[in-house]
Amino acid sequence: MIIDISNKEIEMFIKQFGKKKENKKIEELEEKYNSLKKEMKEVKQMAMTPNCPSCGSPKVVKKGSRPTEKRGKIQRYRCLNCNHTFSTDTAFSYRMKHKGETIKEALALRKEGYTLSEIAEKVEVSRVTILKWLKKFQPPTEEVTIIKKQKNQHGEYNRKFKIKI
Repeated sequence: MIIDISNKEIEMFIKQFGKKKENKKIEELEEKYNSLKKEMKEVKQMAMTPNCPSCGSPKVVKKGSRPTEKRGKIQRYRCLNCNHTFSTDTAFSYRMKHKGETIKEALALRKEGYTLSEIAEKVEVSRVTILKWLKKFQPPTEEVTIIKKQKNQHGEYNRKFKIKI
């Protein structure tokens, strides 16, 4: 169990129990506070360090940084298990043409029951783009069958495609 005690709380406690008899208790509390603070720092460090995306190992060390135009420097890591180097990139819209708000709006409209054509018209992107967003950011919920008429040298025939949306 981790307890965060601020310096103000320690000072209030010292003022309240400032007697010489209580110095041992105060020292014990300060030691507990310092050990808890050290433990919290270690836990935060462990939580912030990612696992290797290649092998899943938590044995990862920092390996410099890479510059970006919009976000400054991004921390790079190296796995001690497989020597894979990687960086954590949490923002999905930085490498995409469209803004994150546009993608979220399109996904929300789809959940409300709008068709792909209606969504495309509202957010001003193509139906294909919306289909790609749905595949990438939403789990498959329904299967759609598309029938496409094609011609060849023998005549006309129907071709069926099944897509999970």
